[in-house]
This record gives sequence, C-alpha cells and structure tokens, in this order.
Amino acid sequence: DDFNFIFANPKSEYEFALHFGDVQNIIGRSLWTCYPEIIGSEFAKKLLEVKQTKVAGTVEFHYPAWDTWHEHRIHFDADKSQIAMFSNNITDRKRAELESNRQHAVILSEAGQLRARQAEFVDTLCHELRNPLSGVYGAASLLPDEVKHMDTALLGADKIKVNKGVTKNEL
Repeated sequence: DDFNFIFANPKSEYEFALHFGDVQNIIGRSLWTCYPEIIGSEFAKKLLEVKQTKVAGTVEFHYPAWDTWHEHRIHFDADKSQIAMFSNNITDRKRAELESNRQHAVILSEAGQLRARQAEFVDTLCHELRNPLSGVYGAASLLPDEVKHMDTALLGADKIKVNKGVTKNEL
C-alpha cells in the first residue's frame, strides 16, 4: 500500500522542514520512502488498519532518528477514498511520563529495601529480647514449688514488659 503526501499544514510544514528542508521535498512522495524506519511499526499497522476498516484510530509513535514522539490521529475520508492524518509532537509529555515512571520505579525499589530492613530489624529485636527472657523463664521454672507469690512475680514481669512499672503495694 502506498501512502503519498498530498498536503501539509503549517505546523507539519515546520516539522517536515526540520528533517527534509522544504516541505515540497515530500509532497507526492510515499510515506514509506520518506520514513523507511516506520515500516512494520505500530504506527504503520494502525495506518493500514484504518485504511482497511475505515474506522479512525490514534497511535503514539517514537521516531528514534530524531528522538521525538508524535501522536497521530488517522481518519479515513470516504468521499475521497483517502487517509487524513493529524499529528502532534508530544515529546515533552512523553519525556515527562518516562521520567515519572522512572521515579516511581525508584520509589518502589526504595520502599522494598526499607521493608526488608524493617523486617530484619524486627527479627533482630525479637531475637535480642527472646534470649534474655528465655533465661528468666528458665530460671523461674527451676525454683522450688514452695516459692510463694509466683503469680505476683509473673504479673510484675508482665507489667515491666508494657513499661508500666510495679508499685510496692501491688507486690
């Protein structure tokens, strides 16, 4: 399928002039000749789809040679049996999106690292508390059964755990 340029509006003329000099250098020429790098691209597929289905479509496309992004709105003109395409340079928007996505990925990575450090800290803290308390409970279990007020001692230990302290009257 051959798509030839027949017209370029003033804004498109400016874009074409950047790459081809005078816009007249592309009028009458094939899209595929002017832009061989787009053959087989998502843009080319959308263009062919609109021609076949006669249903309008939109595609965003990156032109690597110029490092620019364009949004192409493609319409089929049934009266003239031709394609009309409106293009906008969206490079600034795409670069902002890419930067935002990069920053989001960095934030997610840092959050994952923070969760890992937090889990490691909690594991260490639990281990450091569990060892001394195991010794206290082990020593308490070795005391003779005659030890009075064991419940009071355990209650006091529980109060110390929650940082309330024990008063003399409670013992």
